Amino acid sequence: MITFEVDTSEITAMEKSLALLIGKYDKITAIAMSKAAAAAKDKLATNVLPRIQGGPTNWTVRGLRYWRADRDRLVAAVGWNYGDNSPTDIGFTPKRRGVPSGRYMENLSRGGDRRPKSAELSMRRAGLIRGDQFITPASKGVTLDAQGNLPGAEYRRILSRIKAAAGPGYTSNATGSKRSRRRRAQSDFFVRYGQIGEGAMYVARRVGRGFVPALFITDQPNYERKFDIHGIAWAEYRRVFPGMFRAALWAEQAKR
Repeated sequence: MITFEVDTSEITAMEKSLALLIGKYDKITAIAMSKAAAAAKDKLATNVLPRIQGGPTNWTVRGLRYWRADRDRLVAAVGWNYGDNSPTDIGFTPKRRGVPSGRYMENLSRGGDRRPKSAELSMRRAGLIRGDQFITPASKGVTLDAQGNLPGAEYRRILSRIKAAAGPGYTSNATGSKRSRRRRAQSDFFVRYGQIGEGAMYVARRVGRGFVPALFITDQPNYERKFDIHGIAWAEYRRVFPGMFRAALWAEQAKR
């Protein structure tokens, strides 16, 4: 999330003085900030989204937005939805589903260690993996989408099978009944452990009389920085803001 505050360094002293003189400085600034933030959003859409491996998901496309400034709060912002960490004070209503697209895009922008997903937290609470372990999909044991991700519904199904499901949306933990065993006979999952002291190695999927890894259990993954999201947004905002300020100023002048 990139937040823009008032910066009139590229506005001439005469233009700023004129805006103050006619009593419309805050209104003109808010209009210019909002339009510059919208331009920064469009720039991110054209420069960043097409470069995402496999193409962006609809969730990521819809998550990109901007927040307007107003005369009482000269703050604008642009970026992707970030759950409860999005700027609610400037009009954002958090969406509570899936991994916030802002967190995902921040990983691609800054790089660094990945935070645990809800599936990993569930497995930790169930005692299946340690608190410092993570999971990554194994392409031979599960079906990945175009972006190389495992859909949430499949995560939920696996958690149910290994009895790590909990909370809203996790109501079908597999039981030991004969009916449940028959239903899972051709598509079942279980945790595969190593030698004593090694802990869990991977979540396996039964295939016929054998099995293949479905989720590898790993150390904390680290993302490589791929996009300079902040740099792209700031450059476009600073390019557009002066022209939008002048346009709003002349529009106010024309009304007088």
